[in-house]
Amino acid sequence: MNSSSENGGERRGAFDFARSVSQRRRLRKCNFSYYLHYGEGYTAKARKGTYAFGDAWQVAVEAVLQGAATSPEQMYEVFRSEWAKVEQLPLEWNSRNGYNFFLERGKALAQVAYRELRQIVGQPKGAAIYNQRFTYELAPGLLETAVPDYVGPVLRYQAPGVYLEPVQTVIDWKTSDREYKEVGVELDEQLTDYQLGVERHYNRRIEQVALCVFIYAAMPKVQWIFCPRRPPEVLEQFVASAVVDDQRIRRNEFPRNTNACFMMGRCEMVPICYPSQRHLIAAELDKPAERRNDQPLDWIQLEAIETE
Repeated sequence: MNSSSENGGERRGAFDFARSVSQRRRLRKCNFSYYLHYGEGYTAKARKGTYAFGDAWQVAVEAVLQGAATSPEQMYEVFRSEWAKVEQLPLEWNSRNGYNFFLERGKALAQVAYRELRQIVGQPKGAAIYNQRFTYELAPGLLETAVPDYVGPVLRYQAPGVYLEPVQTVIDWKTSDREYKEVGVELDEQLTDYQLGVERHYNRRIEQVALCVFIYAAMPKVQWIFCPRRPPEVLEQFVASAVVDDQRIRRNEFPRNTNACFMMGRCEMVPICYPSQRHLIAAELDKPAERRNDQPLDWIQLEAIETE
């Protein structure tokens, strides 16, 4: 969707495009980073290798569920084929984990993951929806984009460790070197968004939501974290919070949060924000030829916001 459009003859705002959970996460971390990315169009040239691994692994997971990979060995071959496509890309690696590290860990992980997927999800075939982007109305005048990894039948989980009949489930696939904290899933906004979106867009009632974490440690494992469908009060809080964020975007309120610049790594926008780092802009950031945002910020107002 274009960032500016016509609506009944009235020109709409420069940030008038569908929102998403990932957008709001960036906004809440640093409003100015949101502006630079979604308004000015700046993006990091180098992508993290762990993100590329997650994408390649998801292709292998879908191959198992769709019947294209019928053994752990075939699952690994699908992953290996996808992983080969990124070998020459300018990915960002840490000092310990590089391309070959994930190639080897994927082989061991497939032995565990294949069995888990067949036991918990099975082979739903045409009954499932895989990685399909759609847009729905989150609130009046507020569109939301969602891309759930999996929507379809999964064994219903009942604590402690009992699996019952299959029910409609939304799953978010994750890859990690360690387990997730289980309690965090109860209010995970991404899963809340997926449940709400799937029910409105596809008219499918979701009975449970889940994270499936593929852990590529030396001893690989799969962590399943299930939660019952979100109750109405959680959905209402999610929508209300999204509306507040949207209103701030439409008011062009983008203060800089300098506390976030080096939190859990370095923000990719540091070369723009810090004068001593400006020489890194061309090497680290891409920017489209045309600005996404044709409504420049009121910098006097912005500085006032930053000093509040």
